[in-house]
Amino acid sequence: MLLDNLGEELAHSLLLILSRLPEDRRSSFAEVFFEECRGGRDELPHDARRRLEAAASVALLVLDLAVDPLRNVRIADLLVGAAQGDDLTRTPAAAVADLQKVIARVRFDVELEDPTDPRAAASLAIAEVLDPAGEEVALKAVVARASWAAVESWEQPRVFAFLLQVAAVL
Repeated sequence: MLLDNLGEELAHSLLLILSRLPEDRRSSFAEVFFEECRGGRDELPHDARRRLEAAASVALLVLDLAVDPLRNVRIADLLVGAAQGDDLTRTPAAAVADLQKVIARVRFDVELEDPTDPRAAASLAIAEVLDPAGEEVALKAVVARASWAAVESWEQPRVFAFLLQVAAVL
């Protein structure tokens, strides 16, 4: 099966996106996607650092869809750094304190409680990268939330480009 060659995160993202497209466009979207993504994919390593890099790269793709407190230069810089493999534990204490305040506001914002809201999905994907709910970043959740935000916000060509970028990252 074609999905088996994608890896869990990418396959989940593709299916989520396909489920939101009009039925008459799904088949052609999937065909073109598989044509563009020739060859099999290896599973991402279980290395926490590599998964963080991948999650940060995906989160960057939907940064413009997030709520205002997250759309700032400092957040963008932290995501870029994480995507490049920088050690975020070396972030200055003042920056960490500001980041934690922003993340807390996002996580507890009543307006962002709707899981179908693309702004909420993008914002929570970014929050998970910069302040994981568990010991490690939940890559599958980041990819799913970013995919939801993309498919609910953008036209099909941009969603397709997003999915190809996610495939390149993963």
